Amino acid sequence: MDYRTKSFLVALLLAASSACSSDAQKSVDSDEIDKRADDDEQPNDDAKEEDDEVASGELDGGISGARRMDAAIKDASRPSATLDASIVPRDPGDAGSGTADSAMAPESSGKCLQGSGDYTKSGPYKVKQKQVTVGSKGAYTIFYPDPLESACPHPIVAWGNGTVITGGGPYAHFHDHAASWGIVTISSHNSSVGDGSFHRAGIDYLLEQSGQSDSEFFNKLSPRAGVSGHSQGGAGGDRASSHPNVQANVNVQGSFGTPPMSKAALLCLTGTEDIQPTGCPMAVRAATVPALSASWDGADHVATTLREGEGSEQYKRLYSAWFRCFLADDGDACELFRGGADCKVCKEPGWEEIFANNY
Repeated sequence: MDYRTKSFLVALLLAASSACSSDAQKSVDSDEIDKRADDDEQPNDDAKEEDDEVASGELDGGISGARRMDAAIKDASRPSATLDASIVPRDPGDAGSGTADSAMAPESSGKCLQGSGDYTKSGPYKVKQKQVTVGSKGAYTIFYPDPLESACPHPIVAWGNGTVITGGGPYAHFHDHAASWGIVTISSHNSSVGDGSFHRAGIDYLLEQSGQSDSEFFNKLSPRAGVSGHSQGGAGGDRASSHPNVQANVNVQGSFGTPPMSKAALLCLTGTEDIQPTGCPMAVRAATVPALSASWDGADHVATTLREGEGSEQYKRLYSAWFRCFLADDGDACELFRGGADCKVCKEPGWEEIFANNY
């Protein structure tokens, strides 16, 4: 494992030591997904070995230390066009097997979910959480709106954490915000999710729950799904975007510069202080689906996503609006992104570089 890979994992562990300490452990329901989750399992042994190697060291510090480490990683990796791909192994045959319909945003709003407009603010729904077990994939937290609409199925999203960041708490502010806008998110507690199988298992679990008459989600969930995640979790989301139900993908600081080989509309979020700031622009320029690259001025790889602040608020705003647009036919949300370099959000201050492609 080279210097950049080690430094990348160390930076994330520093953040985890600060962020995960407040994530309370809750009892886990006995819900089980069917045999598909076990059949689909693809353990990420390489990532686990790297996690163990990092965890064995004597590390202390916090979010400020993570910021300094991010800057050092950025300087060390600047000559290279892409981050070391060994962090998240990719099988050549894994990326392009999806059969999802092409992502097409509505010309006008046909939404049935409540609310619209300023996605920087919390939406009209209250938020609930529930912990479940998804077969051999282990613990997940579901973040969902309250009340669940009887006549308006809610879009579903599967989330993957960054390397060494465990539990459902560190990114809860992301998921709470999305749930307040009517989106149901299932978040794996695992930190080695780069193969995409944890995202897929989460989607299958929610689809199963929507069809079970004894579930609180019975007939309340849409079959239209999204994937997302931070860092390694974002890369895992790219791979899981080949799931046949996935129509939208939000990669948060996890792009290596290659667009996913799927038909899911791609939003790629990064920042000027991210460890790989060129990944999102490269992926979006090469995309053949509706796509948008957004780089917040001053956003780094750890603090911006794990801590609330102006950059984080903008990430959550675009995250929720993107899924509302492509999974719930919210025309008002779509208007933020339509227009290429002249899109509505593209003209707003704070973004160092932001542009749309194929939209």
